[in-house]
Amino acid sequence: MKVMKTSLYLFIALLLLCGGCEKALPGFAEEWHGVQFILDGEYNATLNDRVKSNYSFYGKDAALTQDTVWLRVRPQGALPQRTSYLRFEQFQEIRWDYKYDELGHVIDSTLYEYPDQAEPGVHYVAFDDARVAGLMKLEEGELEARIPVIVLRSPSLQEKPYTLNFRIVDSDDLSAGDSHYCQAQIVISDCLVQPINWSWRFGTWSVVRHDFMNRVTGIFWDDDFITSVNSNAELLSYYIYVFKRELAKENAARAEEGLPPLRDDPNDPSTEIVFN
Repeated sequence: MKVMKTSLYLFIALLLLCGGCEKALPGFAEEWHGVQFILDGEYNATLNDRVKSNYSFYGKDAALTQDTVWLRVRPQGALPQRTSYLRFEQFQEIRWDYKYDELGHVIDSTLYEYPDQAEPGVHYVAFDDARVAGLMKLEEGELEARIPVIVLRSPSLQEKPYTLNFRIVDSDDLSAGDSHYCQAQIVISDCLVQPINWSWRFGTWSVVRHDFMNRVTGIFWDDDFITSVNSNAELLSYYIYVFKRELAKENAARAEEGLPPLRDDPNDPSTEIVFN
């Protein structure tokens, strides 16, 4: 009986001790407020993945000088108990190239900075600009929010695309979440650029092929439209049929004019366009 009493007292003492520890060490989720991007197919995302998007002014009304790309974010840890602002920061994409000796040891290295990176005020509105800073927020208790990135129609975009790489960084209200889900990339252009979700059914991407697809359908084949077509097998097959039919007509007309069939590279006979 004495042993049972001793065990009971010991059990009560442990409960009190644990209770004291719980008060002294508040839960992590009660203290930490973070935020990160929602990736498409995020559960299959690889390490160091990032949100990727293309935006093109190509084919849009000449009066359109700016537009908005929306990105989705969600809170991590405790939900915001008030309006909480997040912060983006552009970073420069770099690459290290290494030179090795015959034993595989590094003997030299060169740091390259990728060219054609977007400039604030030229290709996009700076993240601390009042036009966007006040909209970069999570409201109280909000489980998901859309954050704007305003892209600008610079004449330089007609010559080549420019890439905006940026990430979530700590703000006064919210910490950056999992580093694997805090980076984003937007390719901004006013010319034809290969869509991220280009289908193998369309063949090798080229400006000539992409332009042909736009012309014969009267539709701009951008990421959003290609996503809708790729998710519908019957619609995809229909458009492949249209491409084949219109390509045969165009090549016949070109032959009458003494021109070669349409090619991805006009100077390379081995790149004649076909659709599978």
